[in-house]
Amino acid sequence: MTEQADFSIETLVVPTNENVPNHPRLPFLIYRKVWGDKPDPHLVLTNFASCGWGGGWVNGIFPFHHYHAESHEVLANTGPTINVQFGGPEGEIVAFGTGDIVLIPAGGGHCLMAGSRASGIVGAYPAGQEDWDLKRNEPQDHELALRQIPEVALPTTDPVTGNQFPLFNYWK
Repeated sequence: MTEQADFSIETLVVPTNENVPNHPRLPFLIYRKVWGDKPDPHLVLTNFASCGWGGGWVNGIFPFHHYHAESHEVLANTGPTINVQFGGPEGEIVAFGTGDIVLIPAGGGHCLMAGSRASGIVGAYPAGQEDWDLKRNEPQDHELALRQIPEVALPTTDPVTGNQFPLFNYWK
């Protein structure tokens, strides 16, 4: 695990809406200032891998509403603050700052609203969920996704600490 700053956690609950299912019971978890003001994306990626989260990448967030019905996802921001809408078109727009991470439960909609797509986002997925799907807010995907999402297994470890906490304080 790389050295981390003290961080706080915010929860965001977004109900199912017209075309983005979101998760029926798991909130988005926003960990604020996990890696301070100048995180190295490759060290963050290595940290996620050492905590059991694989399929990692460094890139950006798509500028269209989308979700993953077959996997949870962690995103870390190693670049400047960007605005991301979580939960689909009716969701909340959040300032996603440098050093922040967000745990997105399966079905959780997300979309870059303002900022550079090439902003230094690091992403990863829990063990066994690295072969993720990509769904847009399309009506034809909604019903199947509503059945798939509750079946997605909980991660076995927190992507930051490598143990069960603080993740299992919120996701049960």
